[in-house]
Amino acid sequence: MLRRKTLLSIVSLSLLLTLVISLVPASAQDDKPYAGTTITFAAQFHASVEGLKPLISEFEEATGIKVVVDEYPYPDIITAQEVSYSAGNATFDVGMMDPLILGTWFSAGWIEPLDEYMANEDLTDAALVNIDDFLAKAMIMMHDPSTDQLMGLPYYAESIELMYRKDLFEAAGIEPPQTMEELAAAAAALDDPDNGVVGISLRGDRGAGLNVYIFTSFLRAFGGDYFDADMKPVLDSPEAIEAAAYYGKLLQDSGFPGPADIGWEATLTNMQQGNVAMIIDATVFGGSLEDPEQSLVAGNVGYAMVPEGPAGRAPALSAWGMFIPKDSENKEAAWQFIQWATSEDIQLRSALLGPRSDVTRTSVWQSPEFIEMKSSWGNWSEVTLESLEESVPEYRPRIPNWTEVGDRLGVALSEIISGQRSAEDAMTEANEDITQLMIDAGLYTP
Repeated sequence: MLRRKTLLSIVSLSLLLTLVISLVPASAQDDKPYAGTTITFAAQFHASVEGLKPLISEFEEATGIKVVVDEYPYPDIITAQEVSYSAGNATFDVGMMDPLILGTWFSAGWIEPLDEYMANEDLTDAALVNIDDFLAKAMIMMHDPSTDQLMGLPYYAESIELMYRKDLFEAAGIEPPQTMEELAAAAAALDDPDNGVVGISLRGDRGAGLNVYIFTSFLRAFGGDYFDADMKPVLDSPEAIEAAAYYGKLLQDSGFPGPADIGWEATLTNMQQGNVAMIIDATVFGGSLEDPEQSLVAGNVGYAMVPEGPAGRAPALSAWGMFIPKDSENKEAAWQFIQWATSEDIQLRSALLGPRSDVTRTSVWQSPEFIEMKSSWGNWSEVTLESLEESVPEYRPRIPNWTEVGDRLGVALSEIISGQRSAEDAMTEANEDITQLMIDAGLYTP
């Protein structure tokens, strides 16, 4: 009898629970399908991420997803992810990377294609993603050049531009240089190390994302290129050698001592401290240069397009994307975070908090709040937008072995900048090594 009563009680309780659940609206049951999930975001230590972090609690509350932000400076952000992905570890659920390296990792099978996610209405909020609102060239860089598959969504985008101290230029009666000849002349005229100011600073530290990133603008302006139509390396061409010689001499004559050791951090810091008349570097420096709490030259910086050479002008394009690692165990939750973090609302609000100057949405660039935030930055907005518009996705070649190719060129440039070798010798040897790298990768057949 007791057993029968117990059974009836269990059945009654089950029916009651079923009735209660049926009375809860479906939307209330399904609005947090990933509640309790924890995802780890491999993030670059960057102004764009600093603006995002204070907002993440809103995403966590809305979705029930816990987000752990694991930050690394550049280039440690590359190493940390490569170690994880190459070993097949599920350390990270959301990654963040330069599109050239992103393409290499995609070719290696380390990154989840997003095309099926985009097509799945249950996983993707089309209005939130609003794919056509992203800067068109930034979106091109999010597609694998071989397969056209979507690798990620653009989180921040930058170009490069000339940034100069207006007071020094005005005192010397010099206009912002528009050509390579004018650049060298202005650097020499304003070089005054006895009074703590050098004429110019550029990245000299070796690496595909360091000196090579800035040098490529000079390479293309002088008419050089990485490869010919058959993918044969041509970094030993007269134009490439001339560009490398010019870059090295400019830093030797009018730059800081030990220019081959200077990276982007030292370039930015020296400009903030007023120790250099001008730099050519990332457009995202605008926020740091115009912040009076960290910059002595705030309000005293002018901006101009990169100078043109015999072959024209070549501003850079780099659009870092957020993506899902192939071995993540929380891919759908990660995709929810990526949609949210790259959305119009979050990009705008993170820009205002950052302050970040690298948003990837047209609507944010055109928003009154963003325009107002940059109103005290002189002509930064106009020059940066023009630089982004004139840039090309193939500024640096999007090839699977780019890191090896770029790093080898970086070594040659470092040798030239330091005066260890002539441009002709360093570039010729580098071109031979890069040719072998291309052959080994199956990208070039002699």
